[in-house]
Formats: sequence, C-alpha cells, structure tokens
Amino acid sequence: MDTPPSSTLFPSLLLISLLCFLLLWHGGADLPLYQICGDTGNYTAKSTYQSNLHQLLASLPSLASVSDGFSNIASTGKSLDQVFGLALCRGDVNATNCRTCLDVAPSDILQLCPYDKAAVIWYDDCLLRYSNQNFTSAFNNSEQVVILNTQSIAGGRFPGYTQNTTIYDFFKQVVNTLLSHVADSAASNSNSGKLFATGESTITNAFLTIYGLVQCAPDMSGPECRQCLQGLISEMLRRFDGRQGGRILGVWCNLRYEVYPFYNGNSTIRLSSVAPGDLFGTLQPPSTRPGTYVARPLQIPTESNQHTVERAKLDHPRPTFNFDTDE
Repeated sequence: MDTPPSSTLFPSLLLISLLCFLLLWHGGADLPLYQICGDTGNYTAKSTYQSNLHQLLASLPSLASVSDGFSNIASTGKSLDQVFGLALCRGDVNATNCRTCLDVAPSDILQLCPYDKAAVIWYDDCLLRYSNQNFTSAFNNSEQVVILNTQSIAGGRFPGYTQNTTIYDFFKQVVNTLLSHVADSAASNSNSGKLFATGESTITNAFLTIYGLVQCAPDMSGPECRQCLQGLISEMLRRFDGRQGGRILGVWCNLRYEVYPFYNGNSTIRLSSVAPGDLFGTLQPPSTRPGTYVARPLQIPTESNQHTVERAKLDHPRPTFNFDTDE
C-alpha cells in the first residue's frame, strides 16, 4: 500500500486536529452568535462575587430547561456581591436542545468575557445574561445585536429581480406586515407561558415565501412584549432595506426573518400577497423549492465584512459600535 506524500498528509492531519479541537471545545454544539461584555466593572479571582456568579451560572441551565425554557433569578449575598441572571431558550426548541444550549453557555461567557461583572451571550437556540445590576426589574432591551443577511432581495437567488426601490419598498411592506402580525400573535400568548410566534407570507406571483419569528421573555405582559417588538420592527425597517433576511437579538425580545424556513414546527400565521403588476418581471420558479435550498449563512464580522453584524446599544449614553454610517 502506497504511503501518501508528507505534503498531502500534513494538511489532512492539520484539518483533523482542528476539527477535533472544535469538537472538544464545544462538543458539537452551536457556536455563539455574538456576545456583549458589560461595562459595569470587573471582579477578582476567588472573590465573593465570582463564587456567587459561578453558583448562579451552574443553576440557570437546569432551572430554565424544566421551566419551559426560561429562568430569571438572583443569587444570594449582599448587594455589592449579588448577581442577577436570566436564561431563555427559543420558543420552538425542545427541552433537550434547550438544556444542551444552556449547558455550554456558562463556560463560553466566562471565557469570552473574563472577570466582567456583566455579560450576555446569544446562540441560535438560547441566550444567557448575568449582571451585578438588577436588570430583571425593568424590561430594558437596549443591549442588542443586529445581524444582516449579506444578500439583497434583488440578488442572484432570484433572477429577474431588478435593482430598484419599488421592489425594496414592496418587500419591506410584506416583511413589516408579516412581523407585525406575528408580534400581535406572540403578545396575545401571555397566558400560555411563551410569548413566541412564527409566521410565513407568500408573494404568490413571485415564487417567494418570507418566514418570520419573534419572541419575548415570558415574564413580560402582552402590551410590554408588543411594545418591545415594535421597537425592533422599526429598527429592522430602518436598517434591513432590501435584505433577504436578518435578525435583531435582544435580552427581552428578539426577531428574525428570512426567505427560507429556519424554525421548528408549523407556522403560527400564514399570509399571502400579490405583487402589483409586473413588479418582479417575468420570473421562473427557483430551481429548488422554498425550504430545500440553502441560503448564505449570517456571518460574524471580520475585517472584510464589518457591516454584516452591528452592535447596537440603543438609547444608551455611550457611542454605538460597528454601525453603518447611514444615520
């Protein structure tokens, strides 16, 4: 049997080693979407605050996974050493996947934000936040991350769509209508234990279906949830013009829309619309039907795509970071 040349073998071993490292690092779990390390100070090793924080992070995953995917607790201790924590799983995620997501979050957040007294981390299936300040007493959704799909609705996925503001305006109108209906549905579920809803809207003469998801923390009231989501919808309309999809991640509420299915189960709401006249030209159905094709993934920012992810601290006295200069 011939032995592969070392020049071929070395890259293969390097790749295998890298894959093994990633699996050991995360056990196959999803990587974080983003994290924000707080600005309320630092704690020291072996301090009372560190001890309280570790106790809180150890208890949050189990409490949330058996409490319909949500836990909002405070640690024991005196005020200066007290830690407040929150864990929330996405409303369509089962208890097993919820626990899997939350099990990796504490170690991730401690490594990504070492010795920070406050931090928040988001994944596809869950989020976790802790702070030395009592954020659980007021539904302040100011810490947010905006993630944009890198593809325009007038891009290569939909041949025949032309680059014009009329298409963008119509697409924005459909997305706004969908997310507004889905937000209404989520806010009306305040007695169900989950302020969560999904929906889809089909543009029947454009071979295009848009999918949306919204969620609020379960301890919000219906009106509080709807107000929180409306703030995100308004921000989305301002920043996502013509994008095939995107999401805004907050602690108390979040939303996402895409032109492909991305959530589990059936949609809560189904809408349909017809594009006026020949707005989308003479289109043919996509080569793969909605739900089976693969869209470009959302990306974490690098040197080459600084505007793909935006860190937003809205209504906050500090300057924002990574915002497009389109104010």
